[in-house]
Amino acid sequence: MQALGAHDEWIKALEEPDTFMSAWFDLWNKRDHQASFKSSNGKQALPPNCTSGKWSDCQAQFYQQGQSVVVRREAMDLPETALERAIKASFNSPAITSHAYLSAGSAQALKPHTDP
Repeated sequence: MQALGAHDEWIKALEEPDTFMSAWFDLWNKRDHQASFKSSNGKQALPPNCTSGKWSDCQAQFYQQGQSVVVRREAMDLPETALERAIKASFNSPAITSHAYLSAGSAQALKPHTDP
């Protein structure tokens, strides 16, 4: 991940999951298409329930319940990075999707799979 992070700030931010979650958690609660939460067995779940809406107040519940979050970069209002442009050019593709899966230690966001 460090090698990719050198070319993409979003990927670099994932190296510190709690800092990343702090920056985006409140926004995801308002725009649910950007992220979806999963239970410890990968089923759809509600985000951690905390009245403040701040990650610092919700993270203990997230970890204790063994949750995961799937983040959809393409649904976020972020500028295209040099890495994304390079991937699009390499595969001659007009668009790409990029997802991050952040899970508590005991969680599994998705069963092993391949995308079509």
